[in-house]
Amino acid sequence: MTSRVLRVGSGGAPVRALKRRLAAAGHPVEFIEARNLPATNQVCHVLVVGESQGARLDELAPVFQRPGLLTVGEPRDFVAAGGGIGFVQEERRVRVDLRHLVELR
Repeated sequence: MTSRVLRVGSGGAPVRALKRRLAAAGHPVEFIEARNLPATNQVCHVLVVGESQGARLDELAPVFQRPGLLTVGEPRDFVAAGGGIGFVQEERRVRVDLRHLVELR
């Protein structure tokens, strides 16, 4: 069974790598472009925010608070804006920021 994931903007290398790893583990993922966020009523459990959407984080932040929604993003300030898991490309490595850990600081 293929899981459906809403996507906003183009994803970079970290999101493509995540998609490949999930498929290799037997969890194929279909990314669906979410237009008109935050107004969309599309139901999903995962929202991926591409690096290209960094300037829209304030606009998208209310969506991050929807109950039962896992948010994953690439913009540098994604977790600080309320996103759940942030993938930040630093040279040849990817740093993972988790909102839970940020809230504990």
